[in-house]
Formats: sequence, structure tokens, C-alpha cells
Amino acid sequence: MIGTRRWLSFGTFYLALLCAAAVAAVTHGAHAPGALGAPGSITERKEFKETLRFGAGATRRVDIDNYSGPVSIVGEDRDDVELTVSELVTADSADLLAAARRDVTLERSADGATVRVSACGPWTEHEGRGRGCCFHGWERLGYKVEYSISARVPRSVTLLASTVDGGDVHVEGVRGALRIENVNGSVSAHGVAGGGVFGTVNGNLEVWFAANPTAPSSFSNVNGDIDVEFRPGLAADVRLKTLNGEMWSDFEYASLPMLGKVDRQQGRFVYTNNHTAALRIAGGGPELRFETVNGEIRLRRNGK
Repeated sequence: MIGTRRWLSFGTFYLALLCAAAVAAVTHGAHAPGALGAPGSITERKEFKETLRFGAGATRRVDIDNYSGPVSIVGEDRDDVELTVSELVTADSADLLAAARRDVTLERSADGATVRVSACGPWTEHEGRGRGCCFHGWERLGYKVEYSISARVPRSVTLLASTVDGGDVHVEGVRGALRIENVNGSVSAHGVAGGGVFGTVNGNLEVWFAANPTAPSSFSNVNGDIDVEFRPGLAADVRLKTLNGEMWSDFEYASLPMLGKVDRQQGRFVYTNNHTAALRIAGGGPELRFETVNGEIRLRRNGK
């Protein structure tokens, strides 16, 4: 049950995130509504499954880094990574379809204790200039490649899960150091534990903890709500930034002093705290940071 909420309203800012087998079916000559260059475009669909096994190493890690399309990850009692991928390629011509096949790949590797799955293409880092620096959109290329990536991973693992466009990121039942990010889509993480970084730009952010965070964690958004559910007994130091929204808490708290900045303007001293607030829940603990621009921040208590 959710307890009686206390309401706060603060003023802020945020960050701009990320600058960034077996063939089931192949379809040629089909046109989907809204596809690139319709009508007369070409689409190909493929699906495959693959099992990736860890090598020697103390801490197992899984990195799944998509670009266009959703990512879904489930933690289970297992010792490998079961990967399922659905690929959709749309192109304006056969030559552009061949270019898509040449230029866009889904790289998979198992290197010691780390398993990596990464969509590589025109957005990939170029000469140190950053991910997405030279990518101007699929329309200019005349083709688009989307991957829908699902994975079943060990329950206790260090995890990176991200995408940029055209899909949500969902993680369930993983306990470890987490980094779960999106740009144009929602992020949801259910039944997780440990802590880490959770963020999106355009979409809602929802995190339900099976055990309260044991490490500093951040929750970031620009256009959407931040909704985080903790277990009873939460003890944390909370930092907040918000511009156009409200904050709701099921937990009693005490306000902490903020270190502001003093500037001299037109002969006067002006004190600012950059629209931030600081709270202590219970006796304090790991620092939890919440930053949003357009949306609410909700701190819920799961009373079960």
C-alpha cells in the first residue's frame, strides 16, 4: 500500500542524454505504412536466437547497446545469456538494402566475464568525435535498420541496457550495478536491486526496487515523469532538481542545508541554489539524485 504522500514543489534542469542464426521470415517488396520512401520500398525481416557464454572472471557483466528499437532484459537463475533478436530492414531500393546490410550490424561477443551486444552503424563513434556525431537520420540514407532485442541474463550481473530511438527499455529482476538509458522512449526497471543510473529524455521513467539501493543512484528525465518505488525502511540522502513539475514522497524526511552560490550583481550580493533541494530520509544513506524538467517526481513506498 502507498502511504499518505507529502507534496513538495521545487524549481531546475537536466542533462541531454546520449548526443549516442535462424531466419524466421524474409519479405521483399512489401510496403508498410510510414516506411521510408513509400511506395515501392523493400523490407526484410529476420529473427535469430543465440546463446552467449561467460568466460573466466570475477564479476559478470552484460552490455546491450541498441540504437533503433526496443530492449527487454529479464534476470533469471542461469549462467549464460540467451539472446533473441528480431531485425527489420527497410530500404528505398535493392542497392540501398545492400548498403544497409553492409553498413549496419549487430555485434555480439563474449570476452571473459563480459558479454556485449551492440548495434553498429553510421551513428557509431567516428575518430573520437562521439556516438551519433556524424549521423543525420535514416531518411538521408534511404534505409533504416531496427533491432528488437530480448535477453535472459543471470540475476546477479553488472548491466548496461540502452537504446536511442523507436523503442522502450525494460529490465526485470536484475540485481547489481545498473545503467539503463533511453532517449526517445520510456525506461522501466522492475524488481531490481543494487542501484545505478536510470535515465531517458522523452518518455516516462519507472523504477521499482525489490531491495533498497545500496549504492549512489541517479534518476534523470527531461520530458516525462520519474516514478520510483522503494521498500519500507529506506534510508537515503536525496538531491532534487526540477523545473516544471512537483515532487511527491511517501516517506517522512528532514530538509538538509544547501550550499548555494553567491554572486555580486549591480553592487548587490545575490544568493542562488540552482532550483535544488536536499532531503534526508531516516538516518540518511546512499545519495539518490532526481533531475527532471517537464514532469513529476514520485517517491513511493511499497508496503507489502
